[in-house]
Amino acid sequence: MKEVLIGIDLGTTNSLIGKYENGRVIIFKNPVGQKDTLASVVGFRKDRILIGDKAREYLLKDAVNVFGGFKRKMGTDEKFYVVNSDENITPIQLSSYVLKELLSFLPESGLNTAAVITIPASFDSIQSNATQKAAELAGLNHIFLLQEPIAAGIAFMNECGSIISKNGYWLVYDLGGGTFDSAILKVENGELKVLGHEGNNYLGGVDFDAKIVEKILLPKILERVKDPNFEAEFYKKFGIYEKLYITLIFLAEEVKKDLSVMAATDIEFEFQYENEFFNFNIEITKIDFESIIAPIIEETILLTKKLINHTGINNSDINQIILVGGSTLIPLVKVSLSKEFGIEINNTIDPITIVARGAAYYASSKTYEEENYSDVIKAETEENKEKVHDEEVLEISIVYNATSMDNEELLIIKQTENDEIVKKYRVVRMDGGYDSGYMKLLQKNVQLLPLLPGYTNKFELKFYDESLRIIDHLSKEIRISQGLYNVSGQPLPKDICIEVDDLDNEATKLEVVFKKNSILPQKKMLYRQISKKIVKGSEDSIIINFLEGDSNSRPISNLPIGKIEISGKDLETDLFAHSDIEISCYMSESRILEIEVFLSMSGQEFKSVFSLTTRNVSLSRLQYHAHDLEKDMLDQLNKFNSSGQIENAELVTTLLFDVKSIQGVLRKLAENSVSDVKYQLAEKLQQLSKDFDNIGGEARLNEVKQRYIDFKQMCENSVRDANFGKIELIDRLNKLASKEASVLKSRSTGFIESAIEEIQDFTNEVNMYSISFLQFWFTRFQNIGYPSFKNPNMAKNIMVEGEKALANNNSPALRLAVLSLINLLKISDGFEGEKFSNFKGTGIK
Repeated sequence: MKEVLIGIDLGTTNSLIGKYENGRVIIFKNPVGQKDTLASVVGFRKDRILIGDKAREYLLKDAVNVFGGFKRKMGTDEKFYVVNSDENITPIQLSSYVLKELLSFLPESGLNTAAVITIPASFDSIQSNATQKAAELAGLNHIFLLQEPIAAGIAFMNECGSIISKNGYWLVYDLGGGTFDSAILKVENGELKVLGHEGNNYLGGVDFDAKIVEKILLPKILERVKDPNFEAEFYKKFGIYEKLYITLIFLAEEVKKDLSVMAATDIEFEFQYENEFFNFNIEITKIDFESIIAPIIEETILLTKKLINHTGINNSDINQIILVGGSTLIPLVKVSLSKEFGIEINNTIDPITIVARGAAYYASSKTYEEENYSDVIKAETEENKEKVHDEEVLEISIVYNATSMDNEELLIIKQTENDEIVKKYRVVRMDGGYDSGYMKLLQKNVQLLPLLPGYTNKFELKFYDESLRIIDHLSKEIRISQGLYNVSGQPLPKDICIEVDDLDNEATKLEVVFKKNSILPQKKMLYRQISKKIVKGSEDSIIINFLEGDSNSRPISNLPIGKIEISGKDLETDLFAHSDIEISCYMSESRILEIEVFLSMSGQEFKSVFSLTTRNVSLSRLQYHAHDLEKDMLDQLNKFNSSGQIENAELVTTLLFDVKSIQGVLRKLAENSVSDVKYQLAEKLQQLSKDFDNIGGEARLNEVKQRYIDFKQMCENSVRDANFGKIELIDRLNKLASKEASVLKSRSTGFIESAIEEIQDFTNEVNMYSISFLQFWFTRFQNIGYPSFKNPNMAKNIMVEGEKALANNNSPALRLAVLSLINLLKISDGFEGEKFSNFKGTGIK
């Protein structure tokens, strides 16, 4: 096993690289200028590629061949056209150049194949996968992604010991160049936990720069140019004024830095309009600057308030606000936070380096196998354990704490059964400071391991036979960090859901698989049913579609992250409606999703690992989404008004106003705009859709919970009345009932509705174990005649088998005959599932 040790902050504006070494973190200097940071900018000259500050300086000479801010385009299908090489380059490729340059700062450059790389907490799975892909292109084979607020918290806790000696809560306020995150951390008995986070991937310092251009510089230009079409041309990608736009964004960033320490500054530039040169010298004051960025800062405060409300704590419970990101150096940020929250602000650690430092601390707890590391998921399964380990090696298990504030830590070694070969064990600290000697292996062994303070202590546990011959495959490395704070696991930033059919409403809905803030990695088995018959060899299919977002909202409001489609051509036999499907889901700490599907009727398995790295954000799609959302809001508004729900009607009206405002911006926005506006609008639309879906209140929640209780009672009655298969039915009922506590505690109507549907489906299936029910429907099928079936000859044969089953009192055979006849029916004839034959859906329920 090798230690990772390297931590990288891959930022929108600047990036950094650090290493954990001898109990402390070293931030490696940029050889160009000896700064801690590397500008996240890539420039393309005809003969070479520039990366960092040299590329940024080159921007003023050749703006169209220099690219920055591409972190905000990670996970999109957007490309940057390089004039000098006549090629399109992706954000992933640009990020890989920055990562390669950072790795060159290391003394052992070229020898490092592992690193922890930070990402915004609000990055979705596709953006996370894109970051991982960039790291692979940069030559890193062993990649661990870490959320930026968590990295900052780890650095703060480890380097401000005198402040954090007590337990409590800390608020991380991370306003970087391109993204914003806030997170609440809890420290208790030396353990660091993340309670929750909120953020926006398109809100940061570059938006301050864009506002300077939009609100101050562009109006001055329009005063002199007097061309109503100039603004549209100014924002057009590959337009005649693209170089001017990029240049002004660069100058605006310099203005922002100046006004963080000065009362006023000047900005000078020139450009040619038609045949005339225009020269500008514009004074910008601190007051001007703060007035245009105040709404952006207010948006970060609203997100932070939302976070505090969701976690259920008060401002007074929070010890301090930890500032993270270069944009927090702007004085108005601190002033606004102090005024709004009344919480002490701490910027003891440089807000620009804190994330990289935390990444390096985190890297000190990670190891990897140098050889045979092709399976990322397997590696993360092995390495990303929770704080307390309980690992089985054949009949031997070991238990220990991975972090400790004490000078000694307890190691427990257990044998579930006496092993005939393994007789002794030995624990050695790898620095040579401790050796237990050969110890007799009992059923339970307790060993106190002495720890070096402030280090990640590494021990080797080995097992031996009676002749003290080592049993190599049982050897185990134990790593315990003394006095170092680490995180027990990273929280999932959004719900991971599966899309299933809602047959009653001829629509699809979401069922939560992994809930937001669940600690990764996560694993879950889903048991569903096929909602329609799929004939072998046909074009019909079932779709196992996974989405990321909010389980309470509609599928259209969530991001698709992976899909397995199984058509009739993939099947070895027909799939009948109501047949079982098992879906095994695993999500790694780096948010790679692995799915295994088992079809019980055909006995087939299908597997896939989802690691999408791009998605399309088109204006036409956004316009459609906005129109669809507006229509749904108007319909719901009429319902609330007609039922006298005035408060809910007012909430919808407010959201409707915001949607109409977005529609106005979308109508004016060009598809090829060089700005980030369409991505910001996509984020806002998704949030508005979630807010709209969550309107309903306690009355709706209580009504749904009562329906769950009623349906569960009906299901229990049906199982009690079943005539055969009762043992299996009771076992399945107990599995359903095990969810009751989480269902009744849930605040999600969507989650409870899903549980109700699961009980309803099971109740329908239980009816098929009632002899009277089966006899009733078999007799009915006999009376309706063979022409009512899609395949009369097959129906006739099944009828014969059913009659035999009736005569012999063979209930299981009669059940199979009834199920087969249901799937052959041309019309519903009272059976749910055929009624909505025109609704395609996913094919699972």
